[in-house]
Amino acid sequence: MAYSVLASLPPVYGLYASFFPPLLYFFFGSSRHVSIDIDNLKPIDIVVTLAFVTGIVQIIMAILRLDFLTSYLSDAAISGLTFGAACHALIAQLPGILGIKLHTQEATFLKIFYVSS
Repeated sequence: MAYSVLASLPPVYGLYASFFPPLLYFFFGSSRHVSIDIDNLKPIDIVVTLAFVTGIVQIIMAILRLDFLTSYLSDAAISGLTFGAACHALIAQLPGILGIKLHTQEATFLKIFYVSS
């Protein structure tokens, strides 16, 4: 639910999210040259597309019986990913919990800023 709040969506959309959309973005969108800069793109469009693609990937993995791949993930790796996600959600929620307003730049959704030093 924290991810939907971060994406400026109602928290109910976070219930439909899972671990895999951020994982797919980690692999396929980690380059700053892959940024989305479309003015008429809404946050809900991104969420629906990520959820759909994630579902397709999971169906393909189920058909190919790739569930054995999870046995290669160590408990330490899974615990680390879970702890990292919890820390990210906590830090993102702190301004709302403490009632403070942070100085942010106004921008469109998912736009990357280049700051020259």
